[in-house]
Amino acid sequence: MTGTAGDGVIGAAELFHETAAALGIHTSLYKSIPSSIRSGITTATISLWNNTISSPVGNAHCMALFTHSDSALSDFASQQVYVNSYVFDLSGSSTKLPSSFARQITTVPVATLKPDSSPLFFIGILANLTDIAPEQFNEILHCKHASRKQRLQSALADIANGYSWAKSVPTTVPVPSFLRSDKILTTINGNDALSSGAIDAGCRFFASYPISPATTIGDSLSVNLPEIQGVAYQAEDEIAAIGAVTGASFSGVKAMTATSGPGFSLMHEFISYLSAVELPAVIVDVQRAGPSTGIPTHHAQEDLLSAVFGGHGECSRIVLAPSSIENCYHTTIDAFNCAEQYATPVIILSSCAFASASVTLQQGTQLHPQVPILQRKSVPDTNMDESFQRYTNENSTSPVLPSPGDLHPYRVTGLEHDHAADPSESSAMHQYQTLRRELKLQTIEHDYAHLIEWDLEKASSYNADFSIVAWGADVPAVKTAVRILRKKGYSIAAVFPQILFPVCHNMFEKLLDYSYLLIIPESNSSGQFSKLVRMHSGFSPVSLPFSNGEPINPDILETEIASLVLKRHKND
Repeated sequence: MTGTAGDGVIGAAELFHETAAALGIHTSLYKSIPSSIRSGITTATISLWNNTISSPVGNAHCMALFTHSDSALSDFASQQVYVNSYVFDLSGSSTKLPSSFARQITTVPVATLKPDSSPLFFIGILANLTDIAPEQFNEILHCKHASRKQRLQSALADIANGYSWAKSVPTTVPVPSFLRSDKILTTINGNDALSSGAIDAGCRFFASYPISPATTIGDSLSVNLPEIQGVAYQAEDEIAAIGAVTGASFSGVKAMTATSGPGFSLMHEFISYLSAVELPAVIVDVQRAGPSTGIPTHHAQEDLLSAVFGGHGECSRIVLAPSSIENCYHTTIDAFNCAEQYATPVIILSSCAFASASVTLQQGTQLHPQVPILQRKSVPDTNMDESFQRYTNENSTSPVLPSPGDLHPYRVTGLEHDHAADPSESSAMHQYQTLRRELKLQTIEHDYAHLIEWDLEKASSYNADFSIVAWGADVPAVKTAVRILRKKGYSIAAVFPQILFPVCHNMFEKLLDYSYLLIIPESNSSGQFSKLVRMHSGFSPVSLPFSNGEPINPDILETEIASLVLKRHKND
């Protein structure tokens, strides 16, 4: 569905998504919205299937156009979702679409409707195609418009009119029958899953400054943290937010902040500080397309190198990335565990694609931690004199920090330090501490092996046509493309790491046993993960960049990979 912002496209799509879920139909919703208000083009992509949906985007079988603007058509053309699609033209415009635009164009007589009625009229058409009765939208509509009876009745009438029109006009859209679960499904987006993971991991302090697309993390935690004696604090800017997180962690509380690219840049000095004093903290960067303020409501994975190298001096840190909306929950718990175990800042690279997408879960399903949750260790009952050797090899991965309510001081400065935290300008000590902070992270690939997801065709080694690696919000599309390519006869070895830094050397060495042709698709133009792998491993992956502001389309990706592999094999 695509139309002008403010015409009700997103609200109508959310209504269908939530209603279908309540009826037991697995569904996903991806929203692409402009950064400005009442201008620009809004697109909502709804997917329905008989089981869990892996990728929320792809070539559309059925489309609804509520505008004929050049930007709307070019957006569709750039994603190639129009190929072999059935188009319902609800724009009320006399302008004809080009005959090459789609296989079948159906003009819907809605010119007399108000602009925001057209999306609901199409929901009625979609309901007819998917065998959902108009009255089954009542419950969700009542929740949304309980205090606006006139709007409620108007919405119900628009849906009923669209349903009746579709019933009276034969269509040839091939829509499969969807199996309905006997369980009611509910919907969840990436930011809400991440917030739930933070709470279950023991986070009791959150500070942030609102910024798209991370704002709703703070919205969620500001409601839920006070209910468990936690604190959510809206700071005056991002620097103050991470400063407050640092202070909370000093006091023995698990703490987190969340931001996006521009705010993350402001946090780099504190990331260096957290690394130097070896203080646990979790920093979430819900990435958006940049640079500068960029396009705040669109997807990209452009902050990887900033997450790995941002800061001054050689400051160690861990960088993780969730690989699905549900995985946002589990990765957040692992991030807190890593922060505690290694006494270091941990950066979570989420994405606008997760924040703007929603998938179904069985209602009542509680996401549970897959690993034990590490607790903050208490300061031993001793005076913190010269005998307290905090910065030594023996306790480099076992932080000794205050617990909540503990009155022992945390002795630290912002300078380079010796074993006992006293300032030191010794060149030998600086070299020792810098190397120690780096080396203490080298066991993460072994300690957190569950954060590396392998997709191999058989247990024994085999010769693959190519190997492929994907991270973050690109993983769902890559998994779908791999399935398509395997059905076409390609042999593939795939891996989806949630650990991005330190680089997992053993993982890449194993992957290259299957094929020396290693492909890394990425939602950035410069192939940032490919560069990182080359820099830290010596391997030479082939970068496959996508940077149009939208999640990778698995159908386009499959075509691109097949073409790349064919060219490489011809050259060989």
